[in-house]
Amino acid sequence: MKRPDKKVILAVSLILVGIMVLVLATAFLSDFSKLKEVLGHLAPIPFLCALVTTGLAYLATTLSFRALFAMTPYRIPFPKFFSIMFISDTVNYIVSSAGVSSIANRAFLLKNEKVPYSVTVPLSLAQNMIFNLALAIVSLGELGYLHAHP
Repeated sequence: MKRPDKKVILAVSLILVGIMVLVLATAFLSDFSKLKEVLGHLAPIPFLCALVTTGLAYLATTLSFRALFAMTPYRIPFPKFFSIMFISDTVNYIVSSAGVSSIANRAFLLKNEKVPYSVTVPLSLAQNMIFNLALAIVSLGELGYLHAHP
């Protein structure tokens, strides 16, 4: 597969950075006093815990997909694999599409690493199924707890 031109990558990167700067500028300029007040009331320990658990969630997702990916003959270094998973999961959280955006981005990014779609898509679907099964079991446990402790 042909690698994208460096000028295209630079242009896309600059556009994305420009959009982020516009979003941040709008957030700060629209009602900066209210934003400053909210940031002033932000408790540092819970905020740090939220950041750490978010990082752990990304790591857990990466490790679970990597365990499934180990069944294939393809090998990708962990830092690159983590960045692919981080990008695809972040896009999935931003664009609500029932996980399809994550699968599509993951497949595209892994295709650049010479992993065919016929490998990536079934593994992504299997990971989503396992994740949803785990969520269902946790939800049933929570319902049982709520029933026992009204």
